[in-house]
Order: sequence, then structure tokens, then C-alpha cells
Amino acid sequence: MLILDEAVSALDVSVQGQVLNLLSDLRSRLGITYVFVSHDLAVVQQVSDQIVVMRRGEVVERGATDDVLAAPQHEYTQALMDAVPREGWIPQRASQRLGRPVSRLIAMPDRSTPRHDDPDDDTGPKTRESPA
Repeated sequence: MLILDEAVSALDVSVQGQVLNLLSDLRSRLGITYVFVSHDLAVVQQVSDQIVVMRRGEVVERGATDDVLAAPQHEYTQALMDAVPREGWIPQRASQRLGRPVSRLIAMPDRSTPRHDDPDDDTGPKTRESPA
């Protein structure tokens, strides 16, 4: 068994595809089992036969991946599916989808203080690129 936690999330699409193809080939050749942790439902659908949807450490839904993603039963799974961009998609806040307030999980950065790595910021220290 191999546990992969967000294994391809930071990769560009072409490299992501190569890694997923490699994992698929290894699974076919070796019969290896993966526990694939991801927020990317397209990737989950590509690499898994079974899915477990968790919210705040609790299992809210499980089953065959195609069945769960085609007809989610739990409101959280439905909200995840609604958040996937597709043709004609109009983004909504989670609170609109769930019909109640949703607490923030991550504090948003304070944009009133300029970041020194912001290329549009002319107030902070500058770095120069060295000649090649």
C-alpha cells in the first residue's frame, strides 16, 4: 500500500498527467493499492475505484467513485461537486450552497500592507536579477 497525500496538487498539468499515468501503470503491473488524499475531484475520479469523503476528520460519504461523484448524497459532497468549475459554472460562496454560515479555515492575508515580493508594489526593497 502506498499513501499519497496531495501527491500531484503542486504540479503543472502536463507533469501531473505523467505522474498519474505512472501511478496507473504501477497499479496495473504490480497490483498496488493507493490511499490517495486529494481535494481535486477530477484526479480522484481518474485514480480511484472507491472514494471516502471526509469533513473535519469525519467520514460523510463513501462508495464507488463514479457513483458518489455522479449522485452525491451528503450535502458536503454536493458542495464539493458544485465548487468544481465547468462550462456555465457560476461560483457561489459555501454558505450559499449549504444555506448557512461557514467558518473560515484559513486566515486571509492583510492586503493593506504591501508584500515585498509583489511585482506591482513599488514601496518595498527591490532585488536585482544578476546578468546571465
